[in-house]
Amino acid sequence: MADLARRSNEELCAYFMKIRTYLDDLKRTRIEKDAPYRRVMSDIAGELAGRMDAQGKKQLRTDVGTAFFEDKVSVTVEDMEAFGNYVREHDGWELADLRANKPAVDEFLEETGALPPGVKRAVMREVRVRKV
Repeated sequence: MADLARRSNEELCAYFMKIRTYLDDLKRTRIEKDAPYRRVMSDIAGELAGRMDAQGKKQLRTDVGTAFFEDKVSVTVEDMEAFGNYVREHDGWELADLRANKPAVDEFLEETGALPPGVKRAVMREVRVRKV
């Protein structure tokens, strides 16, 4: 479909949906095809971790590559009230990410006709195509 300008609206929508379906199928197929390999990689990582632990090592060097431990840290708030109180009382704002809540801001805007102070709202328009 080389010259899009010459195509009808119906042809363009149909082509768009055909490509989207193709990409969705491709993604689904890729995930399904990747799954057994990801399981094997997970098993290998477990075996390597066991060997490093058993040998008291943080890494295993080989001629083809080095296996090593890397810590990934996750931080979540279990008690929002306690955390919020601590941040306010100790001026610990660097401990928190403060951002606007989109649904609450939209509701505030609808109710008041204005945005909360210091908040910017942007609307990005994109073309979407849905099936009939």
